[in-house]
Amino acid sequence: VVYGECGGYMVLGRALVDEKRLSHAMAGLLPITTSFAEPRLHLGYRNLILAMSGPLGAAGTRFRGHEFHYAAALDGDGHGPLFQGTDAAGRALTPLGATAGLVMGSFVHLVDRADD
Repeated sequence: VVYGECGGYMVLGRALVDEKRLSHAMAGLLPITTSFAEPRLHLGYRNLILAMSGPLGAAGTRFRGHEFHYAAALDGDGHGPLFQGTDAAGRALTPLGATAGLVMGSFVHLVDRADD
């Protein structure tokens, strides 16, 4: 089982695109490419629901987390997201993270399970 948050998420992906749009090979364990080519701040607390059962728990398990990054994850090749989520105001977010077997990652730093 491998789980990466933020920097680890980028390293686990296929490639990282820098601000000059040059692509750099990464570990290739997740079906994503991350990019700094068009930096945009992603910041805030997140309410998360685990999208599929795995090492973090059963599908539907809830977590709280925090996101702070400037990179974007470009579409993978059909693997499911790790989380569905909302921001602190309850607005739905696009699916978060990626999985490939027992490798998973997201830009969200998990804080705690949300047992409420």
